[in-house]
Amino acid sequence: MGIRKSPSKIASPRRIQPTKDVAAIEGRIRNFRGHIQRKDYKKAFDVYLSELGTSLYESGAHRTVIETLNEFYSEEEYGLLFLEPSAQALVHSHLARSYKFAGKPRRAMSLFERSLDLRNKRGELDQSVGVLRDLSRTALSLGDLASAEKYLREGIGVAQNTGNKGKELGLHRQLGILYTYQGRFAEAADELSYLPQKFRSARHSDISPLSEICLNALLTGNTVKALHNARDMYRLAKKYEHKTDIIEAAWLLGRAYLLSDDVRRVEHHLNEAFTLCKEIGFVEVEPDILMARARYYLQADNLGKASEDLSSALAISKWSGYILKEIEIYVAMSEVAIRGGAQEAAGKHALKAYELAASATPPHRYNIAIDEASKICSRLGLQIHD
Repeated sequence: MGIRKSPSKIASPRRIQPTKDVAAIEGRIRNFRGHIQRKDYKKAFDVYLSELGTSLYESGAHRTVIETLNEFYSEEEYGLLFLEPSAQALVHSHLARSYKFAGKPRRAMSLFERSLDLRNKRGELDQSVGVLRDLSRTALSLGDLASAEKYLREGIGVAQNTGNKGKELGLHRQLGILYTYQGRFAEAADELSYLPQKFRSARHSDISPLSEICLNALLTGNTVKALHNARDMYRLAKKYEHKTDIIEAAWLLGRAYLLSDDVRRVEHHLNEAFTLCKEIGFVEVEPDILMARARYYLQADNLGKASEDLSSALAISKWSGYILKEIEIYVAMSEVAIRGGAQEAAGKHALKAYELAASATPPHRYNIAIDEASKICSRLGLQIHD
């Protein structure tokens, strides 16, 4: 890649204990904004890094992160330029992650790209790997499976060059999930062999691989594995009290219970996820929760509520540009329409799902959804024309 490796780092100020106390966080924000108003941007950055960033992340306050960090992007004076390049890159990445959570993945992509450019120019390769991972996840949410794979492969190469085995394994696992979406199951199995089979600790860092195990199990219909790992993830998320982790864990656990036909617990966990999701504005996962809840209502023959949740999920997905979610929603809408005897509507939804899923160039297609939509069309006697 022709990138030099640099040992340079941001000189971190003394970190103050993270807090969930709203009044304390508001006081720290006022302190931050006071430095911005005095145009002391370096001090403002120090306050964010040492006093605010972790507290806001753990409480899921991504809207506050967006409001706070955008102070560096003022049109009157672009305060970001007064920071060191490494600090600029960090601000870009933190703001990008919050935009991603808030349902604005395209805005997130541009900020991640700016962060990556700064990291690469400075030879900060370990940080570049993290940004490449974020770029891949964001591209996947936008349905750009080709770019998602490109970023992952680039990240794996950089991690190998720097000897960062932990990050390399994490990217391989993410590549396995991507291959599963594409129906490339043999390749996915190779990549997912990097997943730990058993967790001997109860660290917060275990949550991400548990999520990957669970999601892959759900995509491939392995109910027992999905349920086991969703329970472990939920337990850890509750222990560490990170709201975004709790939301994702409750959603995955609800989906796993739905597959296992333990419907008594499905609604509880999906409603828990949805309520907390609305509370903090975690838009990225909201359509997934609504889809899962719609399938629960469909299983209970409550077609009205199922249709309502799917319509809401579709509106969010169209607004945010979540192509993969949009495809899944059309498949689910087709199933609801079939149950309700609306064959024509079911056909339209299935054909729309197929059209969206098949629009990418092979092998970078959402082939699982293509197969589902094709089966529905076949049941309805509809011809598919590529």
